[in-house]
Amino acid sequence: MTALSTSSSPRGGNFHSRRPPVNLQWNNITLSSRGKPILKGVSGSANTGELTAIMGPSGAGKSTLLNVLSGFTRLKVSGRVGVNGAERDMRVFRKLSCYIMQDDHLLPHLTVRESIQLAARLKIPAHVSKYDREKAVDECMESLGLTERQNNKACQLSGGQRKRLCIAQELVSNPPLIFLDEPTSGLDSSSCLQCIQLLKSLAQEGRTVICTIHQPSARIFEIFDKLYMLAEGQCIYRGSTRDLIPFLSEQGLSCPQYHNPADFATEVAAGEHGDWIWKLKTAIDNRGDVEEAADDSLVFDGRSEVGLQASTLCLLEDQVDKKPSIFKENALESSYGGYATSSWNQFKVLTFRSLVCTLREPMATQLRFFAHVIVGLLLGMLYFGIGNDASKIFNNSGFLFFSLLFLIFTAMMPTVLTFPMEKTIFAREYINSWYSTKIYYLSKTVAEIPFQILFPIIYCSIVYWMTSQPNELVRFGLFVLSSIMISLVAQSVGLLIGAATSVQNAVFLAPVVSIPILLFSGFFISLDTIPPYLQWLSYISYIRYSYQSVLLGIYSLERPELHCDKAFCPFQEPEDFLKEMDMADGNLYVDYAALWAFFFVFRLIAYYVLYYKMVYNR
Repeated sequence: MTALSTSSSPRGGNFHSRRPPVNLQWNNITLSSRGKPILKGVSGSANTGELTAIMGPSGAGKSTLLNVLSGFTRLKVSGRVGVNGAERDMRVFRKLSCYIMQDDHLLPHLTVRESIQLAARLKIPAHVSKYDREKAVDECMESLGLTERQNNKACQLSGGQRKRLCIAQELVSNPPLIFLDEPTSGLDSSSCLQCIQLLKSLAQEGRTVICTIHQPSARIFEIFDKLYMLAEGQCIYRGSTRDLIPFLSEQGLSCPQYHNPADFATEVAAGEHGDWIWKLKTAIDNRGDVEEAADDSLVFDGRSEVGLQASTLCLLEDQVDKKPSIFKENALESSYGGYATSSWNQFKVLTFRSLVCTLREPMATQLRFFAHVIVGLLLGMLYFGIGNDASKIFNNSGFLFFSLLFLIFTAMMPTVLTFPMEKTIFAREYINSWYSTKIYYLSKTVAEIPFQILFPIIYCSIVYWMTSQPNELVRFGLFVLSSIMISLVAQSVGLLIGAATSVQNAVFLAPVVSIPILLFSGFFISLDTIPPYLQWLSYISYIRYSYQSVLLGIYSLERPELHCDKAFCPFQEPEDFLKEMDMADGNLYVDYAALWAFFFVFRLIAYYVLYYKMVYNR
């Protein structure tokens, strides 16, 4: 692992020149889940230039408190969180802070430089020149020891390097307030030490850094400036790390010689030395925590002159050579919707990123391409020349149905497998105010459409002519159109399932949900033989409309008699076959309109499911 930079000041560059102090205060934070209290009226503060650790045994509420302080969790939270003496405005708070989650969720096929560059294009205001953005990217890579790895993809990095890349993506916009959940999780001892030293250097440069950590070594523990200790959702110590052992000694708890203070405090919080939690909580509350409680800056009446809005203006004006800030006046609300760049720029960057990731994803490109070609050739040889044979008309209809089934699953399953992972990336980037949900979803839809058009065209171009379907461009065009539409609808269904659940559940649900839709498609049982009380299900089967549109395109539109080598062919007239399938009265316009409706409805539902799970339900 490359050594990290621990310089006490930035490396220059006008974008990273100065930042205002951002001090965080929280008062009487309470949170319950399913009737069980998780946080019980905790209060405290974190100041500029300090590295603060939130510690405690499992279940103490460490991550919950960090989620509340970062704004990631807001539902059912009581109490107040303030910034520089003013009650925080979440729209502006997100511009000042970043939240780095425990898991290193990164787009695996982007290089280190590309990952940071794209973050810079989304997080740095548009009026900053390209030169300054690139300089910020270079500074981030150099400061975090990633320069030598800048051309490596994220999937090729070690755990420590991935963690530093996550930090670099957020640090590129120079946030003065940084939250990290278990930054040393999954790292070896050497990488843990270097990671905490990096966070210490970031704090010394004038940032407020708060992280949760579980049982750090003694050497790592002494790097922290302040400790916030939780036990059973209550604060049992807040103050400097060097005062922890004296405080515990005052209460009658003596740390054994050569024992890790962090381990001893965790043991006390877990009750291994007796029931000390209430006594320690009372002692720390009675002490008044002179470093924090005596500070009158936690004012929520709106009269503080060093409030959040003023700090924000100072931040942007100092950083960008006194250029106009997007936070001035009402520009944040009116022009940019609360984000550093315009919606159009977000759309361009996210669409480009999606296209690059899709092109580099083997399952989404190479495997799908070869699957469409190989399966197309296999079916073409299996059903070779049957398209105009009246005696094999049911075999041909089976081929057409299987083609739709193949296109459905090749469009649905890659999305089902990849989108749940993308949700975690979206959650991190959204909470850190990279872009809006609508723009992300729109760009993802636009970036995927070319592939949902290209692969069906490749497949149809192979099988249509090999199976001797009607040698008419109009009918070929209708066959391709039906194939594209079913591909788009199926991909939308996969997106909906992926947005609603985890990848494990999605892989199971996707085929299961498709089975009843297949049963009412009109292939296994003709539509007129379905019991009346179940016929309504055929109208919500998108496969029914696709299959019907394919059969109408192949056999309707005044197609002449089919070739017949036998003495008797009951379906030599194409119209007779359509009547047998109960599709003679079908309408191509209605079928295509229904498919478009399914596409938009599934896309819309998937958007609201994503919004509810990732944005609203926090």
